[in-house]
Amino acid sequence: MPTIAIIGGGFSGTILAANLLREATTPITITLIERRREVGRGVAYSTSNARHLLNVPAGKMSAFPDTPNHFLEWLGNARADEFIPRQRYGDYLAHCLETAQTNSQANLEIIHAEAVGVCHSGEVATIDLGARSIKADHVVIAVGNFPPGHVDAFARLPEYRPDPWAANTLEGIKEISDVLLLGTGLTAIDLALAINEQNPAATIHMLSPAAELPAAWCPSTGTWPVELSGAKTIRDLTKLIRTEIAKAQDAGHSWEEVFDAIRGRTPALWKSLSPQDRRRFMTHVRRFFERYRHRIPPPTAQILQELQASGKLRLHRTTPDSFTPRTFTRVINCTGPACDYRRMTHPLVQSLLAAGHITPDPLGLGLASNETGALLNREGIAEGWLWSLGPPLKGALWETTAVPEIRMQAKALASVLLSDERTTSI
Repeated sequence: MPTIAIIGGGFSGTILAANLLREATTPITITLIERRREVGRGVAYSTSNARHLLNVPAGKMSAFPDTPNHFLEWLGNARADEFIPRQRYGDYLAHCLETAQTNSQANLEIIHAEAVGVCHSGEVATIDLGARSIKADHVVIAVGNFPPGHVDAFARLPEYRPDPWAANTLEGIKEISDVLLLGTGLTAIDLALAINEQNPAATIHMLSPAAELPAAWCPSTGTWPVELSGAKTIRDLTKLIRTEIAKAQDAGHSWEEVFDAIRGRTPALWKSLSPQDRRRFMTHVRRFFERYRHRIPPPTAQILQELQASGKLRLHRTTPDSFTPRTFTRVINCTGPACDYRRMTHPLVQSLLAAGHITPDPLGLGLASNETGALLNREGIAEGWLWSLGPPLKGALWETTAVPEIRMQAKALASVLLSDERTTSI
């Protein structure tokens, strides 16, 4: 029986599996490989902390683009503008996968293991799971985000924790008086909320070059049309967006509406930029863009404001390498997920690189791919059996780490995989 193997059972892998189950019209096997005990949760939705909310209102969080109210209907009594605890979204994803299995023509097999290598011979891929191996016609890399890269200035300190989501990161946090978080983004905020809940007396320090927290969501007052066709360079785009924000605010609209208006066009805009302009964006614009693009729920913003007002949360405008050391009883790396596959030491990545089946994006943002999510080998060719979606495609699409984008990719990739002759002919 033809087999599609999905490596990674977080949001990307789970929703791809659900789409395959829903759309399959012939008997195929879908193998979902996830090292965690549960599928559908990944890092984002494994949290049990009620303070960790979705960063997008419930009305925008359906797992399926063709049924936009799917999540709201599952919740039953939530408002479209409500920010739901992330743990509940993990429950929802488990429901989506279980429901998709009902009356499906496909067979779902879930394997709790870690893929450490992939090789390909003829038309069959072999996935090394350590204690065993499995074979598949298609392999999808749906590994999501990797932990942050090491920060050399702190890496040798015994107080340093390189992975914010590792089991020992908050071990003993109730007895710690001063905590340093490297970063001021969404990961740092999650850690700050968790630390404050467990140890309200602790003082939390955050540092980043701008010392700015993400902007908070504000109520939308409508839509704001943005015309981007005249912008050819990153300088043009930046100037145009700033102008549109000013015009929108003068008309009584919010800056959010400008960002939301361009969101669906971000991949096309990214592709239109030259390699030089992409580098300029990374150096000069990325920090500004991400602060307003990746917003936080109002309840989260309120807690952070209260912590700052009480002196329990302090921001430092500097970089880890230039920060003047002081006594901290815990230092946690919250600089954001690593995405430079040229530097990754994970055995699965090393296996694919060594065999030449993948090639890293030149900006260190992910993996090179074509329009359908097929990964390109070291010669720049799609071999037709290895695919990806979500964060690994950031170099090609830029906007590819959130539910609204990944659910579209999952639906499209499911159609591509099911149309392949090896998965339609028995």
